[in-house]
Amino acid sequence: MKPSILAGMSPDMKDALKKEFGETSQLRKRLVVMLEERALQNYKDLMSTNSFDNANWAYKQAQGVGYSRGISEIIALLSE
Repeated sequence: MKPSILAGMSPDMKDALKKEFGETSQLRKRLVVMLEERALQNYKDLMSTNSFDNANWAYKQAQGVGYSRGISEIIALLSE
């Protein structure tokens, strides 16, 4: 569990959250798989030659990169 998840919590709350985090490993693994699938689809969309035909291509690329970063951060928080 990432320390940032527990930041600012009381010791009792930290212990309870650590316990719950451990009990949800199957759910977290499934969520990570789903997020990885979305990240892969986003990558495929970014690499699509159709996206280059758009005048706003740079904005679409920036949005796609930001989306990938967000997914990566969430995966990191869900992972142990």
